[in-house]
Amino acid sequence: MSIEDDIIASIDDAEREEGEQRAYLGASMIGNQCEFYLQMGLRGYPKKPFPPNVLRIFALGHAIEDMVVKHLKKAGYSVMEKDDFTGRQFEWKAIGGHVKGHADGMIDLGKGSLSLLEIKSMNDKKHKEFVKRGIKAANATYYEQMQMMMGMAGNITECLFIAYNKNDSTYACEVVEYDEFDYAYIVEKTNRVLSGSALRLRDAPDKFPCTWCDRAQLCWGEELDEQIPKLCRTCRHSRPTDEGGWKCIKHNKLCQNPCDDWARLEAEPCL
Repeated sequence: MSIEDDIIASIDDAEREEGEQRAYLGASMIGNQCEFYLQMGLRGYPKKPFPPNVLRIFALGHAIEDMVVKHLKKAGYSVMEKDDFTGRQFEWKAIGGHVKGHADGMIDLGKGSLSLLEIKSMNDKKHKEFVKRGIKAANATYYEQMQMMMGMAGNITECLFIAYNKNDSTYACEVVEYDEFDYAYIVEKTNRVLSGSALRLRDAPDKFPCTWCDRAQLCWGEELDEQIPKLCRTCRHSRPTDEGGWKCIKHNKLCQNPCDDWARLEAEPCL
């Protein structure tokens, strides 16, 4: 291996995902079409680690968010990145914290009330598609993320979605109105995920997007089952409670420790 290859390998080796696999249903993932993927996320099922370059893309996205906020403030807009009451990121919770939404911030658009702020960076192709079609048609995941947060907040009626083009540094934005019917659809999906009746998107693992899914091996096979933490929340017999814990429907009691009846999740027939 050359010294150049060694330098790159050392950089990549230093990039590792930190922290435990999160175990809740987040607004940023609610737009995923596969309900069973969402259910595995809620339960904290492991997924394939992101490669180093993808982790750097995420880090760049966070840096761009900070830059966008600076640009908005320089343009004269009042932006609040953190909640004054908590000193942390704006957050909304439901079902004891099993469902959460985190916002990039709140912004004053001069309409008498604060609006949600959602910032994304995009490559040129996706940016132009957003400009042409609007965010609901161009990216349902981003759209549902905003609708879920506005619905959970209960008193926010619009969101400023602003997109930064990573190719040429141009901006595009859209004021997205809250839609109670879209939020009702999200609530129905969420309830299926919480109740353990989530549907798999496809009927075979060789179909897109299963071929790209970072939980495909766990979803379609059992060879990686040893990677699943043997916890009550990962058992198919458990259900989330409003208090933030889990209840075992097989033994009709609150979960404390996994028992001999632990069983992995199983997907319902495909959508």
